[in-house]
Amino acid sequence: MLHKWNKAYNLTSVRDPNEMLVRHILDSIVVAPYLQGQRFIDVGTGPGLPGIPLAIVLPDAHFTLLDSLGKRVRFLRQVQHELKLENITPVQSRVEAYPSEPPFDGVISRAFASLNDMVSWCHHLPGRERAFLCLKRAIARG
Repeated sequence: MLHKWNKAYNLTSVRDPNEMLVRHILDSIVVAPYLQGQRFIDVGTGPGLPGIPLAIVLPDAHFTLLDSLGKRVRFLRQVQHELKLENITPVQSRVEAYPSEPPFDGVISRAFASLNDMVSWCHHLPGRERAFLCLKRAIARG
């Protein structure tokens, strides 16, 4: 679905389906063993990464997929419908304006913002003793 919709919506710069599998899907589920709790928010989810792959491998957890762009949220709703995912809630909102009641068990992000900005903008979302899980790409140094 990502490959098909990417042509019209420009959801990711990755165009090759095999590269999408590795760079988007497999990279997303790597955090699954570290998630503790049942309610998570994927901030700046874009095309649902990492939230949708995590929702598939963790069907007992619930994922709020937050993005500020309507075209991305429309794509997420289509994915939800086609895959019959009952454990995701796509939401169009800026993170600073999104309510945190009840608090989330974890805040997840992939390629959203710098770590400092993420914590600053999202500090109101997790409950006490909860985690931020940030998927960041390592920069190769020559």
